[in-house]
Amino acid sequence: MIAPDDAPFLTVEHLCKSYPDRNRSGWRTVMRPILTDISFTARRGEILGLLGESGSGKSTLARCILGLEAPDSGMMLCEGKNASSWRRENVGRCSVVFQDYVTSVNPGFRVKDIIAEGLRFHDVGRKRVQRSVEELMERVQLPARLADSLPHELSGGQLQRVCIARALASEPAFIVFDEAVSALDVSIQAQILELLSSIKNDMTYLFITHDIQMATLICDRFLLLRNGALDETVACADMKSKASPYLRELIDSTLVFSSEYSGKQTSWEPPA
Repeated sequence: MIAPDDAPFLTVEHLCKSYPDRNRSGWRTVMRPILTDISFTARRGEILGLLGESGSGKSTLARCILGLEAPDSGMMLCEGKNASSWRRENVGRCSVVFQDYVTSVNPGFRVKDIIAEGLRFHDVGRKRVQRSVEELMERVQLPARLADSLPHELSGGQLQRVCIARALASEPAFIVFDEAVSALDVSIQAQILELLSSIKNDMTYLFITHDIQMATLICDRFLLLRNGALDETVACADMKSKASPYLRELIDSTLVFSSEYSGKQTSWEPPA
């Protein structure tokens, strides 16, 4: 899945982030480390997973990368430029799809208006907006008849496709998927993962999840965060042979499936 040009699109070096510890009382503010000395690269055209348990720092790292929060220290580069400068020069080329697709859209907007929000970075006329919305709906496999529907009239999978179409509207080079499919039914999750793979082209994805099965289905590599530190970086193809004790612990903690035919319980195994 990785494009031939494997030059780093995103480079993160020695990133640290702390928050005030609200559990500590007293006149002196005590900072609690959330991310500690995080360094990695994401190659152009790569699907890089960010895997970790709840509270491991995944969303904080995503917010720093998106420029929603400033790290305490460290460096971030996009295409070799300072990330803040790159975002200012490339407005709209960095998108995000959130986990909660319900609260991330205006409930009074129709589908066509939600998707058109992503086109605000382009100076296009009304007719071009309409054509672009139609093309984006087709790209994410949404029926054209849903263009005038309100969010509450859609299924969860359909509404998340709307959010993906909105993210694509700005013609991004980089998209962060922050637990973007975890709230969906398992069957719908698989459909969305297939969709994300099919529309990727040369975009770079940062795919945040706590689900190791999901990471192996879509990612080229994944970063394993543990207590705010980068525990390891693993290529999905090598995961079974190079699993660390912590990664093996995550693998062993995955759901156990029971077959209605054999009655036997079988746990998920990583790809060979």
